[in-house]
Amino acid sequence: MNLRDFVGSLARRWWVLVIGLALTAVAAVNVYQLVPVSYTASASVVLLPPKTLVGDVGNPFLYLGGLSQAVDVLVRKVAADEVSDPIERANPDSEFEIYSDTSSSGPIIVIFGQGPTKAATLDVVRDVLDATTPALQDMQTNLAVSPDSLITLDTLAVDKKPEIDQKNRLQAVLGVAGVGVVLTLLLAAVVDSLLLARRARRAAKAEQHDAEQNDPEQRSADQDDADQGTPAADPAPGSSDAGSSDAGSEPKANKARPSSARGSRTRLTGAVGSASKQRKPYR
Repeated sequence: MNLRDFVGSLARRWWVLVIGLALTAVAAVNVYQLVPVSYTASASVVLLPPKTLVGDVGNPFLYLGGLSQAVDVLVRKVAADEVSDPIERANPDSEFEIYSDTSSSGPIIVIFGQGPTKAATLDVVRDVLDATTPALQDMQTNLAVSPDSLITLDTLAVDKKPEIDQKNRLQAVLGVAGVGVVLTLLLAAVVDSLLLARRARRAAKAEQHDAEQNDPEQRSADQDDADQGTPAADPAPGSSDAGSSDAGSEPKANKARPSSARGSRTRLTGAVGSASKQRKPYR
């Protein structure tokens, strides 16, 4: 089936399209109402160099160039089960993610949280943020780093109002709508092909019937076949048909009797004549 035939089938079965698209719209609306929305919030922190590097009056933001390795180590530390499991147990319906900010050249870490409600989203972000500073301190304490040489964290930004994330809802609605439209188009094509095939069979039967009605030889042959295939039933004794049959056979018998009588008379006459001839010499 080429594109033109497909479009033609859709035009002929427009009512299938209307019904299918209406059902698809109803299903999409139901999915939109059933799939809940989620909320997202984020926070960002920056690693600061130790006091031994900056000094008492130095600016720490001028010495951020060598802290990229520390960022990667801290991200892996927080994402480990040791730190993430307590956060997940405290926020079972929420999710979080911690990663380095690749859009910036500085040692910045981004904390991303997602939850079913605004409060749950803010809670998970705050819990991850609170766990990041102790994780950084534990890493350095285990290495026996002096207090003046410790790398510290500074909070840059924390979302106060979570944003609505309708990504899951839109994906579900678009998926249902796409499947519904495709099934509707296929159903219209299938229905059109079935109806056209049935119409063709009916037309062929009608043409065959008309041809049989217009052909006298075929009709007479069919009538002869019907007559030969149905033998006449024997009339029952005592019926009018039987009486008429017997009555019709009686004249034939009566007609046959005079011929036999004449034959007997001829034979009798011949015998009398021969007898008279034999008696003449005795006169």
